[in-house]
Amino acid sequence: PGSWFRNIAGNFTLLDLSTSTSSTKLIGMLYKEVSNTLSSKKGPSEFWKLAEEYGLFGTTFSAIELQDIYSKYGDELESARAAYEARHGSAWDKSIPILDERLIAIGKIMSKGKEVGHRLSATTAKSYALVEGAFKTVSFRDYIETWESQNQQEFPGGWKSLDETQQRALFAKAAAHANEAIFDYSQVPSMIKTLRRIPFGAPFLTFSYKAGPASVRAMINHPVKFAKYATLPALLTMIAMALS
Repeated sequence: PGSWFRNIAGNFTLLDLSTSTSSTKLIGMLYKEVSNTLSSKKGPSEFWKLAEEYGLFGTTFSAIELQDIYSKYGDELESARAAYEARHGSAWDKSIPILDERLIAIGKIMSKGKEVGHRLSATTAKSYALVEGAFKTVSFRDYIETWESQNQQEFPGGWKSLDETQQRALFAKAAAHANEAIFDYSQVPSMIKTLRRIPFGAPFLTFSYKAGPASVRAMINHPVKFAKYATLPALLTMIAMALS
C-alpha cells in the first residue's frame, strides 16, 4: 500500500507543479480519463488514444484486464464522484488534494493494477505503465487545452482547426511536456541505474534525481503552487496537533 500511495501522490504532485491549472480540475480530468477508459460503454477518450500514439504508455493493459478492474471498482468510482459532488468542502479540502474522494478511488484502482501486474508477469511494468500513462495523459490533455485557451481568438475551433502538420507539431510538444512533467524512469544516466540496483544503493534515487530540476522549474514557473507543497508538511503537522 505504501508503494502505490507514494506513486500516486508523487505523480500527482509532479502533475500539479507542472501547470497553472487548479488541483481540483486536474483531479477531475484524471478521474474522467481513468473512468472512461475502464468503462465498457464510453471507452478511452481521444486524448488517451493520442497519448498512446505518441508513446506515453510503455505498455498497456488488454481490454480483458481493464474490464476486470472496472468490474471490481466501477461502482466505487461512481460512488467517489457522487461523494465529491455531494460534499460541500471547506477551503482546507481544496488545498489538500489527497482528501479528494475521486483521487482516493483512483488510488485503489492502481492498487488493483499492481496486483494484476504481479500476477501476469515477474515485474510491475504493466501496472506502472497504467499509473504513469494516466497521469501523462492528463498532462498531455492539459497542455493542449491550455494552448487552446491561449489561442482561442486565432483558432476558435481549438486543435481540430489546425491542419495535420500543425496538429502533429502540437501533439509532439504536448507529449514532450508530459514526459518532462511525469518522469520517464528509464531515461537516466548509467550511474543512476547502477546505484538503484546494487544492494547498498538507492532504489528510489531516480525520483530524487529528477525531482530536483522539476522543483526548480516549478519554483520559477508556478511559485504559488510550489509554496503550497513546500509548506504542506508544516500544515499537516499543525492539523495533527490541533486534532490531538
